[in-house]
Amino acid sequence: MKNRIRIVAAAGALLLTAAPVYAQESTEAYEITAEVNVEESEAIQSGQPEQTETGAEKKTNGNAVGEAEQTEKTDAGVTEQPEEEPAGAWQSALEDGTAGFVERLYRIVLGRPSDAAGKADWIQLLKSGEASGSEVAAGFFTSSEYRKSGKMDAAYVEDLYQAILGRTYDEAGKQSWISLLESGVSRTGILSGFTGSQEFMGLCRSYGITCGNFVSEEPGDQNAKVTAFVQRLYREVLGRDGDVNGLNDWTRLLLNGEATGAELVADFIGSPEYREKETENASFVEMLYQTMLNRSSDPEGKAHWCSQLDEGCSRYEILKGFIFSEEFGRLCEEYGIERGTRVPGIGGESMRDAVARIAAAEIGYRETGNNRTKYNQWMYGYDASAPWCSIFICWCVNEAGAGDSIQNTAIASGYRVSNMGSNPFGAPAYAFSSVEPQPGDIVFIDNTGNGVSNHTGLVVDVDEDYIYTAEGNYSDKVSSCRYRRSNGYQVFGSGSSSGVHIVFYVRPDYQR
Repeated sequence: MKNRIRIVAAAGALLLTAAPVYAQESTEAYEITAEVNVEESEAIQSGQPEQTETGAEKKTNGNAVGEAEQTEKTDAGVTEQPEEEPAGAWQSALEDGTAGFVERLYRIVLGRPSDAAGKADWIQLLKSGEASGSEVAAGFFTSSEYRKSGKMDAAYVEDLYQAILGRTYDEAGKQSWISLLESGVSRTGILSGFTGSQEFMGLCRSYGITCGNFVSEEPGDQNAKVTAFVQRLYREVLGRDGDVNGLNDWTRLLLNGEATGAELVADFIGSPEYREKETENASFVEMLYQTMLNRSSDPEGKAHWCSQLDEGCSRYEILKGFIFSEEFGRLCEEYGIERGTRVPGIGGESMRDAVARIAAAEIGYRETGNNRTKYNQWMYGYDASAPWCSIFICWCVNEAGAGDSIQNTAIASGYRVSNMGSNPFGAPAYAFSSVEPQPGDIVFIDNTGNGVSNHTGLVVDVDEDYIYTAEGNYSDKVSSCRYRRSNGYQVFGSGSSSGVHIVFYVRPDYQR
């Protein structure tokens, strides 16, 4: 059958989007459409026993079988002709094509003649259809015997050229593959690119075996640009290369839409590993320039941000300034990821404190019309006119990146409750006499004096005398209120109605 396969070319190395997408950050990619015959082959069965180093290790995981076409080009766009393999005694003495294919892998990849038992096993896998040529080649390159050779990336790529393409490398192509490895793509991902090439298909045909397709399933090998974004965060923020598990985990979140560029940056900066560095403000600002703007700071800009920090502005607020910059937006576009707008608390700030900080920053915001606010626009998706005290809370929690921590059903009349047995936010409820209130707690307020809560707000600060709140839809705006502890948590302030008091409060388990 025939498949049409989209191919992306980058700096001398052509990589597939039918398999993982590989492209260098600084290279302008172009597309070619190739029509190829796809030879059917059966995926290798899992669970085969691993051989000792005297033979080859059998592949134990199956991969999607399919073939892709790939060519290597020079900068001028001219296809280079592969150099023929030098003839040797071991080549001329081969019994048949399958045996010759296996023997050359022993000689080139492992650097030794085959052992009889190991060679027989590989031949049997190929002849029975249990393994394709690409899977057998992958078995050699992923074997413990090859891994123990300790070869550097450059030598690994050179071995791939000889074993998979049957020729020596061209310098531009070699450097492209090395750059992909340095950006975080694994050796298995690079191997997948080589075994999907047109040259390897031709090599397999010359030995009379099915080429098949070996595909890496690691998240970090699916899209090189996204992986490179994660790798640069490791280098710029933490000062080291990413570990395999970390690269895969963060890349998976981006690929699945479970995290944005803004959230990843905040997570790295808020990590214990970065906080333990105890960086000075100047170093923190310089890191933000390099990480988020991809350039060194300019003196005027750096002085501005450092001045803000020295005057008491939090690192969280400074980070937001960089996140919403045009330069960071363009950087995210270059890497093919969503920038996002939600920013969890950083620099040791808990999610709870971040919620309180965001709520406090909204104090003074006024309706644009009768019950018309940006919070309703966010909740309903249009300029709705509706009571919005509880919607304001949901918005603040969502802005902090903890939207799943509460139930947004608070937009209904569920907050009109008179006891601690139920509440629309789905979190444990407490009386103030039993647990000390904290910033980020949600308070339920009786503002009519009938003992039933009909209003809600967020605790933004506490001291020994008062509880301070930010409350949406209070006098047509987000208002700042304080409740005196000594008189049953009644609202304190000029012009306040008598009897307005907190009935109870809830403490969500804020999680991103």
